[in-house]
Amino acid sequence: MIKNTSAKEMTLEFSSAKTHDFIVKTSGGAPIWRWSGDMVFAQSFFSKTLKSGAELLLSSNWNQETDRKSPAALGKYTVEAELNARGKFLKPGPLFIEIVE
Repeated sequence: MIKNTSAKEMTLEFSSAKTHDFIVKTSGGAPIWRWSGDMVFAQSFFSKTLKSGAELLLSSNWNQETDRKSPAALGKYTVEAELNARGKFLKPGPLFIEIVE
């Protein structure tokens, strides 16, 4: 989730339909899955304005497979998010998950 914590409106400008991405990494930091990995995005110029205190929710589902379509091994992973607004590359704090039996 992205939140505008400033007292002013914040305008996010995008130059692609790929507004964000999610990356799953092993505990050693190796990326194994990227939300946008097998997608193609249209070039599209648009903006999104967040009023003071407003939130922008980014979400996705991961089926616990790698980019190569093999099952992810049991273990700990880090999920990182990226917001791809022009001039405002934002990377919120990571989420830590664990795959167990």
